[in-house]
Amino acid sequence: MNELEETMKAVIDRILFLSSVDLFKGLRGEELEHIAEVLQDRQYAADENLMSEGEPGDSLFLLEAGRVRIH
Repeated sequence: MNELEETMKAVIDRILFLSSVDLFKGLRGEELEHIAEVLQDRQYAADENLMSEGEPGDSLFLLEAGRVRIH
């Protein structure tokens, strides 16, 4: 698979994921595509902090797999 095909597959996978999230269920395909194109996949280690209390919120986290503990 070449780089373009990998990028296209990643966007399609993200669109499928987004369409399963209640927040995005009412959006059209092209709207989901725009969001999917700017999503950033991130992986975190166990017990790694995503954010701390008092930090400004500038991101939306969508959990695809795993667990999050809120303190």
